[in-house]
Amino acid sequence: MRRKQAIIVLGMHRSGTSVAMALAEMQGVVLGDRLFGAREDNPKGFFEHADVIHLNEKIFNVFGLHSQDVVPLPAGFENNPEVVRIKKQLIEILKRDFAKAEILGIKDPRMCLLMPVWHQIFEEIEVEPIFIVPYRHPLEVANSLNKRDGISVPQGLLLWLRYMLEIMVETKNHTRHFIEFDALLNNPEEFFRGLNLPKPFPKAEADAFIAKSLRHHQTPANTDAMPWVMELFQMLPNVNEKRALEIHQDLLAILTPAAEMAIAKGKAEHYLRAELAKKRKWFSWQA
Repeated sequence: MRRKQAIIVLGMHRSGTSVAMALAEMQGVVLGDRLFGAREDNPKGFFEHADVIHLNEKIFNVFGLHSQDVVPLPAGFENNPEVVRIKKQLIEILKRDFAKAEILGIKDPRMCLLMPVWHQIFEEIEVEPIFIVPYRHPLEVANSLNKRDGISVPQGLLLWLRYMLEIMVETKNHTRHFIEFDALLNNPEEFFRGLNLPKPFPKAEADAFIAKSLRHHQTPANTDAMPWVMELFQMLPNVNEKRALEIHQDLLAILTPAAEMAIAKGKAEHYLRAELAKKRKWFSWQA
């Protein structure tokens, strides 16, 4: 029996994930009725299931973290008893809200860091995930996060690196489609043509939805970021799996002790600044 399909939009915050999911919904992807409302920083809405957002964030909270921490969750976090309990709640929500959906849709940037849990969920509810991954110049993302949330640009770049590495590593054995932010805004029809969604691409509605005002930050042409960040950005949309895994392992070797300190003593930031400056793996940390 053919499995039900799910359109899963992954990507770093401020990268066009809301636009991608909005366009998917216009083409018949079911998002459920409990969507997180619009805000001043995202006036067209987030297109995220409110209950899923809440429970995803609770997984980070189990370990005293939140989704914008640069330190990773501990290895094997998906098997923590409290996380298993939250996973069961997520499964019940999906069964409740998407039982009749031909193709369901889920979008929450937090999922980038939680894929070990979500792979288990997809297996248990017998859903085949199809990943859509919008990506944007990392400095545009970092500048946008700085303006919206007060996150420093270096921390925003590190978050971009963390999210994108997890996507590359965790979705490599699944159907996935990367789409650059400018292409998503300027020519979305070409991208969605290959996805075979239930309804045809609604050009007039899509054009009305996508406005120039959605592009809040633009990066100067000659602006550079840091080596690992730019190396990852420049390999997209064609991922060098071996190199991405190497960077992923090197970064975790730096971040894992910071995670242990964060969970145990709340001293991760001091360690992280020292290690990144000492190793100079991608840039000297500056607040």
